Amino acid sequence: MNATPTLIDLHTHQSAKTGVWALQNVSLYDIENFSGREDQPLSVGLHPWKVRGNEDPDRLYEQLKFAAGYQQVIAVGETGLDKSIEMPLEKQEAVFRVHVRVSEKLQKPLIIHCVRAYQEILFLRKNLGAVQPWIFHGFSGSAQLARQCIDSGCLLSFGPAILKDHNRAVHSLISLGIDEFFLETDDSGLDIAEIYERAALLKQTTVEVLRERIAERFHKIIIQE
Repeated sequence: MNATPTLIDLHTHQSAKTGVWALQNVSLYDIENFSGREDQPLSVGLHPWKVRGNEDPDRLYEQLKFAAGYQQVIAVGETGLDKSIEMPLEKQEAVFRVHVRVSEKLQKPLIIHCVRAYQEILFLRKNLGAVQPWIFHGFSGSAQLARQCIDSGCLLSFGPAILKDHNRAVHSLISLGIDEFFLETDDSGLDIAEIYERAALLKQTTVEVLRERIAERFHKIIIQE
């Protein structure tokens, strides 16, 4: 990774654009499509929407550990809990726990998809004694929830939701310190520069300041340099 990246896109499903350092998410089921891509930083995991419900935890652990062991894979996930889908939460949790094991084993951060299950995930972090960074991507919860997540040792990444004036993500971002969040495009297809410009406006700062502060925090917490 360049020591001074133009902009960091913490979570995306698209290939990196020129001048952007992007952490691209790929599914565990697509391992054959990324195993040779040494030039693209990746996160790999099993999204809650792709949980089949009959996964064998031990086999999944070995598969995920193998995939996440590639040098270009710098984070595990996305994984998580989603109460908006039909898959029972206990089956989602079983898969989530496997991701936590791999994250801790390989000492790589965990990218989390969460829908109405923040308390369950925060409980699991405490109960499992996890020490690796956990990042709630696409955060759009309340300012109070944002503070609770941070106080529990988790990190937050904001995406396209901050472009909507009345989204709770706007209020949450405004309430946080300039060193308390990351930015992302997720699956929106937007340019990360648009997210940075909006965040800079909301935080009453400049894109350049945000770029430097986020890059510094990223190297320290995520890359652990």
